[in-house]
Amino acid sequence: MMPSFAQRATLPERMDASDADPAEVARTVKYIDFTHRTLGGYRVIQNGLLKLLQAFPEGSKARILDVGCGAGYQLKYLLSNKKLKNWKCEFTGLDISSGSIAEAQRLLADTEVRFVCSDALDSDFDYASYDIVVCSLFLHHLSDEQIRRLLSLWNKSKVHVLINDLHRSPMAWLLFRLFALFTAAPAMARYDGALSVRKGFARNELLDFCRTAGYTRIHLRWRWAFRYELMPGHE
Repeated sequence: MMPSFAQRATLPERMDASDADPAEVARTVKYIDFTHRTLGGYRVIQNGLLKLLQAFPEGSKARILDVGCGAGYQLKYLLSNKKLKNWKCEFTGLDISSGSIAEAQRLLADTEVRFVCSDALDSDFDYASYDIVVCSLFLHHLSDEQIRRLLSLWNKSKVHVLINDLHRSPMAWLLFRLFALFTAAPAMARYDGALSVRKGFARNELLDFCRTAGYTRIHLRWRWAFRYELMPGHE
């Protein structure tokens, strides 16, 4: 039976549980990396980041924070992009999970990427010390109120923001279930992936979040594989 998509689902994902099996979480994270590479999720952030960097002279420094960086796979992908090398990008990964930070540090041990284990919603976190915040498939893990709070923190910090997250729709849900079936997704990935779609967003919801947070110029585009590219700012 197909669930309702009228509102965002509020059930927790299994990988977010405090007692989740680390081995199962690791398999799920690797599968998520596979889906990003296969369906172009990383390219949404990569291409959006290149747009934002046009405001910076080539060769200049850009301090980039990946919020909800997880095990660091997105950062690894961005580091491999030749066009980004036109700027002196200083990457930092932020995640609340010490286990995820440890995995990311191992994955990127031979790089200059820095990591911070902290809550993205901490009002004392110094977002103003960064030029650009990127946030990929993180917002849908939060409640509506937490999203408004996070966007408000970023707005007050005057930092450039780039968000990639899921479009909530029955078609996206059905297609993911088929994709997971044919790609032998781990059980946790099958469950969490389908739930993530239900926790995703309608266009007007994202616009309302940004307006409530005080943003006056909102760039919102639908991207391949039921993603939204969101860049809130000001006129």
